[in-house]
This record gives sequence, C-alpha cells and structure tokens, in this order.
Amino acid sequence: MKFINPGLKFKILALIMIFISISTFILIISTYYKLRNDIYSKNNEVFQTFINTFYSEQDIIIKKYSMSLDILFENKIILDAFKQRDRKKN
Repeated sequence: MKFINPGLKFKILALIMIFISISTFILIISTYYKLRNDIYSKNNEVFQTFINTFYSEQDIIIKKYSMSLDILFENKIILDAFKQRDRKKN
C-alpha cells in the first residue's frame, strides 16, 4: 500500500527532482542560444575584418597602378610609341 499512496518525503523529493530537471533544461537552452549568438557575432566580426582588409589592399593597389600610369602618361616618348604601336622605341 505504500506504493499507491506516496509519502511526503517522496513528494518533496519528486518536486525537487522536477525543479532541478527544469532548471538544467533552461540552463542548457539559454547557454546554447548565447553561444550560438556569440559564434554568429564573431563570424560577422571576422568577415567584416576580411572585407575591410580586402578593400584596403584594393585601394593600395589602385593607387600604386594609378601613380604608375600617371608617370607613364607624362612621358611623351612612350605615348608616341603607343600611338604608333612601336614596342622597340625608347
């Protein structure tokens, strides 16, 4: 008959176990979502850093080639050689 009508100790123990189980489940879920959001934010930071580095390097290369072209366009002999399609002219 003890198994049909559980005692007060069993009820308290059962409530404590249910509370611990629910608390653990909530903690696991909240930790999962926090870590997932942290990973997404870190990925966005890394991607943004890559984009910034890429555009910075692109600007450096564009400026370098732009300066080279400016130097070439100032040289009239080279411009005349391009107009005449003469590769051997100095």
